[in-house]
Amino acid sequence: MNKKKIIFGCGKGGKNSYNYIKDKSNVIAFCDNDPEKWNKKLFGIRIVSPSDLTKLEYNQIIISSQQAYRIKTQLLAKGIPLNALVIHNPDILLGSYYRNSFIYNFVSYIFYYVSIPVFKIISFLK
Repeated sequence: MNKKKIIFGCGKGGKNSYNYIKDKSNVIAFCDNDPEKWNKKLFGIRIVSPSDLTKLEYNQIIISSQQAYRIKTQLLAKGIPLNALVIHNPDILLGSYYRNSFIYNFVSYIFYYVSIPVFKIISFLK
């Protein structure tokens, strides 16, 4: 429990990630790209801007967003070390509700491994 973690993403994925790790981790902050969320709290924990990350002491940043690979690139450009970044898998981000379904696996593949928005696929199929 002594490792300090930051969850990047304050949407459903961030909330699911927090609920998954809250009993076994020390979450010191949330982070989000949305300026409307900065300096507010989620689960009683402060939400910071990406610029604030360089001012905090942490061991790990857990990326909990559908934009995970874009955020990873953003953080690496800010000088955050690669070994401090973890992308939570779809089971955690979406919850385990649809874990064994074809739709869940298909959506997970699209969003997390290929990073192609679904609307582009639908447009292509029309």
